[in-house]
Amino acid sequence: MEELEKILKRNDAESTLILDVLRALTVFGGSLWLSELGDAISRVRLGETGYVFDEKAVLKALKKLSSLGVVSLEEKVRASDKASGEKDFLIRLVSEEARRLLLGDPVINNYYSSIAKQGF
Repeated sequence: MEELEKILKRNDAESTLILDVLRALTVFGGSLWLSELGDAISRVRLGETGYVFDEKAVLKALKKLSSLGVVSLEEKVRASDKASGEKDFLIRLVSEEARRLLLGDPVINNYYSSIAKQGF
């Protein structure tokens, strides 16, 4: 997890995206479909990501997290309005250490605070 800690301390675009992926997975129960990830990040960031969601960059970030043993990626069929469903990638947060690294994260705290103010 030392490598992940280094990534999370950097202040570049790739590190920000990696951190946002981890935030979204943490907030939304540890698993998301790839097709949901952009919306989940936007919600956690309260609509203020400060960058354009780029699928290539997201896939690069996911490969990095997977190589570190932080997430798992599995191609599956997701339920949809099509009878046969749709192929998608299920992303799972598999590292409790990564979750602990986000304790006290200001972006996550702001998200939970906004939810509390809405009465949910």
